[in-house]
Amino acid sequence: MRLTFLPLLLFLATETSTKAQYTTAVNPSNDSLIKANIIKRGKYTSVLYTINGAPFTKSSIETRLMAYNPSALELEQYHTIRRQSLTGGLLCGGAAILAAVGGAIQANQQGGSGSAYSKAPVFYSVSIAGLIGEVIFLSRRNEHFGKAIEAYNARF
Repeated sequence: MRLTFLPLLLFLATETSTKAQYTTAVNPSNDSLIKANIIKRGKYTSVLYTINGAPFTKSSIETRLMAYNPSALELEQYHTIRRQSLTGGLLCGGAAILAAVGGAIQANQQGGSGSAYSKAPVFYSVSIAGLIGEVIFLSRRNEHFGKAIEAYNARF
């Protein structure tokens, strides 16, 4: 049971460490438009953020976005939705695992012929619902990071 919450704890630990970076002062004389360039490497793609043609990491871009109030609000919404999606996905996945284990236990206790689903339909139905919920939560689109960059670039 402890392993179920380990990714959530790691995610929350990284969230608090990235918020500490937001307090870093940004040099306003070095500000310019933030551009996102898509880089394709075979079947994989990644995003390279540039300012004045110089590449920047996502964390340094987030630091700049937090220095400007309209983009900071969008960035906070981005982090909130990301955290909610991960939490919901973990809870649905945990419920699915517990229901599947409960269904297996009930099916083994009843014995006899027939499929495991016919012996414990409620447990397996809840398990399938939990897996569907997990997919829905983890596949939610979060476009607030792009909106934060647009709000930042609107001042230029």
